[in-house]
Amino acid sequence: ILVGHVSPLTCCKFSSDGKRAISSASDKTVKVWDIEILPLQDSEPQHNGDVLNCAISNDGNRIVTGGKDQALRYFDIQTGKLLKLIDGAHSNDVTCVAFSYDGFRCCSSCKDWTLKIWDGTSGKLRQTLEGHGAAVNYCVFSKNNLLI
Repeated sequence: ILVGHVSPLTCCKFSSDGKRAISSASDKTVKVWDIEILPLQDSEPQHNGDVLNCAISNDGNRIVTGGKDQALRYFDIQTGKLLKLIDGAHSNDVTCVAFSYDGFRCCSSCKDWTLKIWDGTSGKLRQTLEGHGAAVNYCVFSKNNLLI
């Protein structure tokens, strides 16, 4: 049993090499777990609300998170340093985040009925996909990076 969060988990994902996992929770934190040498790397709250989703880039170097504070945050997985904060990324809860397989893009889905495509490193908004008739709860890239 892994102990570390003080409120319910909202997401947990493994790195592509299986050596690390990240978890997010309602306690406003994201934790990095080194599967080979537990316990976890400690963390302070990184969001101003529940962290609803998290993702690790395929190269294992970056994390992106999103949650009830409507922001996206990019972190360095080694140091835990905040690389980029995108405040007001959406106008409602960010429900899901995902990196493309090549790491060049990131997508985020939201209760504001949109899906947004971001530069995977700089965080610059590339495109907003509108037209959903309700909250968008999940997003994922195809393995060839062409479809979301």
